[in-house]
Amino acid sequence: MREGQTLPVRREDYAAPAYWIRRVELTFDLDPVKTIVGAKLTIERNPDQPAQPLRLDGEGLNLLRVLADGDSVAFRHDDGDLVVELPLERERVVLEIRNTCAPEANTELSGLYTSRGGFFTQCEAQGFRRITYFLDRPDVMAVYTVTLRADKKRYPKLLCNGNLVAEGALEGGRHFATWHDPHPKPSYLFALVAADLACREQRVRSRAGRVIRAIRDAESRTRFLGYRVESYKLWVFVFSAAIAGIAGALYVPQVGIINPSEFQPINSIEVVIWVAVGGRGTLIGAALGAILVNYAKTFLTGALPEAWLYALGTLFVLVTLFLPRGLVGLIPVQRSS
Repeated sequence: MREGQTLPVRREDYAAPAYWIRRVELTFDLDPVKTIVGAKLTIERNPDQPAQPLRLDGEGLNLLRVLADGDSVAFRHDDGDLVVELPLERERVVLEIRNTCAPEANTELSGLYTSRGGFFTQCEAQGFRRITYFLDRPDVMAVYTVTLRADKKRYPKLLCNGNLVAEGALEGGRHFATWHDPHPKPSYLFALVAADLACREQRVRSRAGRVIRAIRDAESRTRFLGYRVESYKLWVFVFSAAIAGIAGALYVPQVGIINPSEFQPINSIEVVIWVAVGGRGTLIGAALGAILVNYAKTFLTGALPEAWLYALGTLFVLVTLFLPRGLVGLIPVQRSS
């Protein structure tokens, strides 16, 4: 797709690629004016598709070299893309591509570009084709190994997806870092950062539950901030199970009997409605909702026993629509007024 053209992509037109890329080894010699990118792609032919040339997406690139299993191979450019004539008798080929790109001149913020003296990438949705020639589509997933080389003084931090497996110094004041991501991913998830970054960490004492609230609202972002989300969730589940066990132990002496009907889903739904009515995220709201809903249950089961469940459902819908923060959410509004 070229500038000025917007072609619709329909799901019914989907066709699997003629080739798969299983492994990707990238080498970046980072320079703002001209970055050299070396790509070694392990390519497998898709037996479910007819034999055809390999067509790799590319945009704004300057091709230097193309090799297939270390030998020269026929190729051509077609509207910016790279079309390679791979040997038909080979099911797997290691394709080596060497090209350059111009991060400093990249003002589209797609692919590899510079900003405030650093290198950054934006590959979603089709930015990877501006870095090197590739099958830039989400159904092609590969394991990536990336080596970054740059001036150590200007770019002391070299970051990429995965785990850092090697780093060291090079001649001329340069250094390198090699990253390996063992999980196959599509090209639009590729990320690279090379810049002078500072890491500042500050831990402060805050009210209990802020991390739990962050996990509830945005679990992935909380994980990226460095919190061990699984540990917090495990603690919450264990604590909730302990509270439920205590509640069950206190319930039997009060009622005098426990039967299978107590494990029906309606009881769990009632607890959710308690919290919704009173206000989620606060102990006072849950307690207030439990008192009000149980009082209404006691009254309605005696006056209208057949309509109790309908009333409970109606209450939940009304609270969700008109009081998303519950009754406790009205308190700050009243105070400000």
